[in-house]
Amino acid sequence: MASEREPSRGERDRRARLLLRSLGARRPDHGHRADHRSRDRGGDPRPGVGGRRDRLAVAAARLSSRPGRHALRPGDRPASRARRVRHRYPLRDAGDPRGRLRTAIHSLVIQGGPMDRLRYDEDKAFLLADDAATIARIVRTVPAEKLRATKLDQWTALEVIGHVADSAEIFAGRVARCVDEENPTVASYDQDALAAERRNNERDPLELSRRLSAAHSRIVQLLLAAGAAARPGRHSAWGQVDAGHFAAYQADHSHGHTSDLASRFPPDR
Repeated sequence: MASEREPSRGERDRRARLLLRSLGARRPDHGHRADHRSRDRGGDPRPGVGGRRDRLAVAAARLSSRPGRHALRPGDRPASRARRVRHRYPLRDAGDPRGRLRTAIHSLVIQGGPMDRLRYDEDKAFLLADDAATIARIVRTVPAEKLRATKLDQWTALEVIGHVADSAEIFAGRVARCVDEENPTVASYDQDALAAERRNNERDPLELSRRLSAAHSRIVQLLLAAGAAARPGRHSAWGQVDAGHFAAYQADHSHGHTSDLASRFPPDR
């Protein structure tokens, strides 16, 4: 039976040195410890990569592809109130008979401030067609005298229909110029002065409806060609825009007025 002997002092010192040497070879440096911490917290396990900054970068990359209200990138800030108003109501012009939000866009239209570019797509094309159909339904089911007598703020219902028809023809002309010319410049117009000149309350409702339908149809037809919506144009107050912007503006503009008219004159049930 082998007996266990007490190790000598020199042997104990040698074993201690070997143990310390082996521990020193395995001891992680500060960067290695940081990598382990970042790995435990979801960071990148590669040397020199990890920590809160890298995790934020990964989260930003993931958020940018997520739909919904949480799809925000670092550095994004909520739009100012004025910017949100322009997105929500891009159609409020100086001669808008509803008179809403004129103060909010005063610098936008009257003083020639910059305007956010609007995008024309299939939804806008459907708006143009649907609004023309709604106006056609109203003028065929509501007596002309009732349209002339019903007030919607400052204008009568028939004057609103005439205003939409007038603006449809103007914007159809602007779209056509963008398509046919090289970056044409178009001037703004005074809607109140035009309404007073046209005296739409004395006109035939069916005539106004036909003009509106023809102008909206022209806009849609002009923008069917590939690249037509991107044809540039310059507005005297809005600055550089394109054909699609003019079409989208008219779609929103007509839809705002048509919605007011449809709520006042709903279809018979």
